[in-house]
Amino acid sequence: MYRRYTLIISILLRGPSEIPSIENMAISEAQALIKELDLSPHPEGGHYRRIYTAPAEPGERPALSVIHYLLQEGEKSRWHVVGLDEIWIFQHGSALELLTFHPEHNAPEMVRLGSRRSHHLVPAGLWQAARVREGFALCACAVAPAFDFGDFRLVSDLAGHEVPFENVLKDYRDLL
Repeated sequence: MYRRYTLIISILLRGPSEIPSIENMAISEAQALIKELDLSPHPEGGHYRRIYTAPAEPGERPALSVIHYLLQEGEKSRWHVVGLDEIWIFQHGSALELLTFHPEHNAPEMVRLGSRRSHHLVPAGLWQAARVREGFALCACAVAPAFDFGDFRLVSDLAGHEVPFENVLKDYRDLL
């Protein structure tokens, strides 16, 4: 919050020609968060960092893990599947469009996380993708039991994935 007030005050003290565009302010804030939260590029797109893993006995899988996940305009969370339940929790920024699809059903579902909806559960095994239309979105993603990349697949790596993108998912082909 302090950073936002500092940004507003600095804008007010500048001349009209020095005021950055809203788009540039969002990009600057996103870049600042990526640095401040020490986020790294994620294989599906966007940036992330694991912020919590539940304690577990040696050799046992932790019950829960949580990451920060930031997606900027122009980036995409590519279609992927996680073999575990995942809860997306909106934290800051612009609305995030979260898409899910079950290969045995005929229609994708899209939810918009932001001011009106703060979270959404993606059940294990559903295909999912995400994007922001402007600015950026910062979310937390919780996976139970704890996430392991062995439970993660990009849909583009799955046999036969092309078929839904020829018809029911044709409008979302850009997220492959």
